[in-house]
Amino acid sequence: MSVDKEDKLGDFLLEKTEKMLTWRKRHKMLSRERSRRKGFFLDLLTSIPSTLLIVFLLNLYVIQAYVIPSESMNTTLLPDDRIFVDKFHYGPEIWLGVDKHLPAINPVVRGQIITFPNPDYESKGVIFETLRRFLFYISLTSVDIGRDAQGNPPIDLLIKRAVGYNGDRLIFRDGELFIKGEGESFELPEHFFQRVNNISYYTQRGYTQDNSELVAKLAEYSIYRDLRLTLPAHLERFEEFSQERTRYLGRITQGNPFPRSLASMMIYANRQEKLDDYYRHNRGIYVPHGYVLPLGDNRDNSLDGRYFGVIPQKIVQGRAFLRMWPWDRIGGIH
Repeated sequence: MSVDKEDKLGDFLLEKTEKMLTWRKRHKMLSRERSRRKGFFLDLLTSIPSTLLIVFLLNLYVIQAYVIPSESMNTTLLPDDRIFVDKFHYGPEIWLGVDKHLPAINPVVRGQIITFPNPDYESKGVIFETLRRFLFYISLTSVDIGRDAQGNPPIDLLIKRAVGYNGDRLIFRDGELFIKGEGESFELPEHFFQRVNNISYYTQRGYTQDNSELVAKLAEYSIYRDLRLTLPAHLERFEEFSQERTRYLGRITQGNPFPRSLASMMIYANRQEKLDDYYRHNRGIYVPHGYVLPLGDNRDNSLDGRYFGVIPQKIVQGRAFLRMWPWDRIGGIH
């Protein structure tokens, strides 16, 4: 074989070898890149469940996202406000649907806005409650499988202000609150009681004391109508008093239950439960030690401790501390 042919064959083999090595190198690089990407996505996929579980547990035991369901805390908290609740210090439930709570690190403080189980809520079991709350959290409060046929979300937790405290007696007159602290000889109006105890919060009224006589008469009217009794002459005018009746009647039992309890007691004075209800509102609500009386800041539109009574401090689950939505109202909650 001539030298020229040998050189050409050598160049040919060298070229093929370089191409082969280059291809193998590129193939290895691509394989490593594919493995790296595959590993990244696998890591991502495997990390999502653990991340969601961590978020869920944080919401369950440390900081809970909560949506304000009603107007009962106006104007401090408005419907659909998104807030954060500190649960770490206040004894959250051991698990969803389980009526047992972890011990609290800090006690409830008078004037705090607290969350606690709704006495009227009927749990659907551990599995349903866990799934419902999990979907609610990971969807950033946009998905709630517990909604009723009308689309209303279930209210398993209530949010109110801790107003009545250890040893207090609370009395409502024309919707205004008077507080008699333990060991005190007389009650103080709520705003003055706040100053004496160095606390500050605002309440909202739906009607003024100028409307108290009207409210009392409407309370009596509502009792007669509920019981389908013949109206006495002094209440007949309310049959045509539709505008004012519509305006105030819905607020009677919520904001000022005393007139209704008085009217009910007058009609059924021989029934012990009617007498008990009247005396409770006439003499005031006593708050034993270790309990709290929660009230809404919107005093004429709040179903609160005036109806379901005092609650044990040990079932308080958290304290509202931060509003995260809407954007123009982000900030601390007091």
